[in-house]
Amino acid sequence: MKKLTVLAALVAAVMISGVATASTASDTRTAAVKAVSKAPAAEVPAKAAQVVAQATKADRSAVAVAVVKAVAAQHPKALVATVASIAKAAPKVAAAAAAAAALASPEQAEAIAKAAAQAAPEQADSIAIEMANSVPASADKILAAVVSVAPQAQAKVEARRISTSSSATSLSAAGNLFSTPGTISGASPANPTANNTAAPGVDPNRYSSP
Repeated sequence: MKKLTVLAALVAAVMISGVATASTASDTRTAAVKAVSKAPAAEVPAKAAQVVAQATKADRSAVAVAVVKAVAAQHPKALVATVASIAKAAPKVAAAAAAAAALASPEQAEAIAKAAAQAAPEQADSIAIEMANSVPASADKILAAVVSVAPQAQAKVEARRISTSSSATSLSAAGNLFSTPGTISGASPANPTANNTAAPGVDPNRYSSP
């Protein structure tokens, strides 16, 4: 009976700890967004970078994304500068911040890509790929923008793109063919070949008689 009681207490403690952790992370994001929202428009980029840098490593990416979304909604004209400030203050979350910004404001994707890559050149390839995945319609422009300010990232970007493309259609070890959906298009031939038919019989080239 005591063992069951101890086990139940441990399970309860773990559950409470998980809820507390989730609550703390949510509170951190809420506080960060509130701090940025209260800042004057001219100070938004700097404030955003400050709250992201002050967040714990575990929360930093989530805080960056939350802050970027808030800025996109409240101060869209400050979005590019905000991403650049965050990327410079916390390079490891630059890609996440840039991707979230591009998704929130696709029309600014190129400017965001260039600003983020300039601020965190060591993360340029990750910025390009994550942004391209976030806004596929602007992928080529995003990649070009990143490479224009961080040419050293081109090789890594191309390698990752080739790797991604190669995995789109591949033969697995088990012999299964995987492919991505698409549309087959083209003009019909002027003189299409008649449908082939088959009937029971023997191959005259292989057998002289049944």
